[in-house]
Amino acid sequence: GTEAEDDEVLAGNLGKIRNYLELLDTYSLHHFLIWKGKTLDTTPEFESYQRKYQPGWPGIRAVIDRLEQILSRYAVPLAIVDGGAVASLASCALDSLATNDVVACIENIDQVRPLLAMPGQAKPEGTKRQKRRWGAVKIQAMARMVIAKHKYLTAIRWRRAATKIQCQARRMAALLIVQAKLAVQRSKDSEVWDGLADVLKANWARAKANAKSNAKVLAMSKAGPGPDLGMEGVEMDMAQLSTVGAGRLEVHLPSLSIDEELRLGLPHYPTDQNLSILGRLCGLVDRNIAHMVVVVPRELPQDVSEYWIKLLELAGVEDAAARLTLLVPERGGDYPTHLPLASLLLYSPIAMRRLTHICGRYKCAYVVPAVCGWQEKLLAVRINTPLLAPAPAAAQLYMSHSGAKRTFDAARVNVAIGAHDIYDQEDLIIALTKLIASNLDIDDWLLKTDGDFNGECAACLHCSKLKSVQDLRNERAELVHLHDGDKSIWHSPDVQLLARAKLLKDLQDNLATSLSLGGSDLLPDWLSFLRRFLRTGGVVEAEPPAACLLGRAAAHLLVEPDGEVQVQSTQTLLVDDHRRCVGALYPQTLVPDAALRSAAESIGNELYNRGELDRRPYLIPMQSLCNPYAIPM
Repeated sequence: GTEAEDDEVLAGNLGKIRNYLELLDTYSLHHFLIWKGKTLDTTPEFESYQRKYQPGWPGIRAVIDRLEQILSRYAVPLAIVDGGAVASLASCALDSLATNDVVACIENIDQVRPLLAMPGQAKPEGTKRQKRRWGAVKIQAMARMVIAKHKYLTAIRWRRAATKIQCQARRMAALLIVQAKLAVQRSKDSEVWDGLADVLKANWARAKANAKSNAKVLAMSKAGPGPDLGMEGVEMDMAQLSTVGAGRLEVHLPSLSIDEELRLGLPHYPTDQNLSILGRLCGLVDRNIAHMVVVVPRELPQDVSEYWIKLLELAGVEDAAARLTLLVPERGGDYPTHLPLASLLLYSPIAMRRLTHICGRYKCAYVVPAVCGWQEKLLAVRINTPLLAPAPAAAQLYMSHSGAKRTFDAARVNVAIGAHDIYDQEDLIIALTKLIASNLDIDDWLLKTDGDFNGECAACLHCSKLKSVQDLRNERAELVHLHDGDKSIWHSPDVQLLARAKLLKDLQDNLATSLSLGGSDLLPDWLSFLRRFLRTGGVVEAEPPAACLLGRAAAHLLVEPDGEVQVQSTQTLLVDDHRRCVGALYPQTLVPDAALRSAAESIGNELYNRGELDRRPYLIPMQSLCNPYAIPM
């Protein structure tokens, strides 16, 4: 009986336990504890949680293990975990779970989050020996990282430095190669240039002999057949005339190859290049010129070209239309208008081929430029035709005011009082001081830059604006009166030194305010004029008083390759208020023509005799070199 009672009591207790467990599984929140990184899996709540979610327990166990690792690493003492959130999280892909998603299952996250956020809170897992090993590995990894980073940055710096050195070395090597190629090309061009000069000299002598023969034949044809020469002989000589003249070709290139700064400042630069075209066409009057090519920058209207042909026919030119070719660079409209005509022709391959073909048909052919620069020299070499001009360096030298004055002095031709080859502001002021002190009667002094074109870069110093000049004039009058009218006393060294000292101080203070510029937009103020004057050099020369100045004359001179000097024309220059040439009158009547021609021939002989010109032919427009003043006696 006792055992039966015990069985009944045990069955009743088991029923109560079973009912309690069922109630616990049904109504429990299934929160369990993780204490110091270990789950308390013996509590009734955890056992109930395990029973309820038994089908998906492997995934739940993986999430719990992940939580244990995180809480153990950050030394979290106690965490209350929401089992329902863990079960929901276990249904997701475990590999894609982030730490924040796993931590979100902790119920007391407010107490746990500060521990998870503390720097250095995370601790390695494992035994003490494992922790030390982990620490050593961490230290070694950091050391290796620092060393590797240093080596990497050093390698990067070295590579960049090596790249820069290699780029610079390649750049220098390429530059040296290009310079060597350019030197070789320039040497070849120089040899071709020298050969063309020799060819022109030989052809020129042959052309002169042919011209004399043609003149003789023409004279005989006009006089009629002589007693020993019948009509057949005259017809033979006329046939010979046409054959002899057929070999001479002139290529006229009215290109103004001047400094680019000047070209940019000229408002009508393309028009300035066209001004000499009609005058060049008049060269067809010479029967010895079989054909003439004139390079023009733009395509001319048909009525303009027909008008020119008609003028030439009225002037007595035979077959003007057949003997004249107007060549237009086809690329002229693709480049800026300030480029010289010679450059436009070099950049136009079709026009270059056509010009080369025309020049190759004549034994005696040469190019007549307006200004000789490197463009004209290169053009002559490219078309293998000599240039009726000196070398560009010599041309630029003797086109400058300083070079012209040196040539005039060597030729013993009178020039205006002045100084040349000035390249320093102090030298400019000292030169003005000496000139003004010695010539107090001169009211205006012209300052001209060596790279000037038609007076665009010129200035005028007005002595009337300098107070010291008027004082010195009064002192000179008193000094001459004290010495009984002896004017030479003013030029004594002691008097000149005192006068220069007074002038020097005045010029240093008031030079800029006493000048008037040439009216060009290129140099609007004194500083811009001074910069160009000091860069290119310049001259100072006296301007005669207006009462004594009748005008300005010019001579056009041709120095032939054999040294013969020809004065082709003398003209009177028309200038504006700023002394810029705007036209010319022919013939000139200001000075005796014989005197002007004699001076021009002396200059031509001096230029030919100079060794640096290398005995080459050139054209010298005298209006830029010689401006004789006609002063009545």
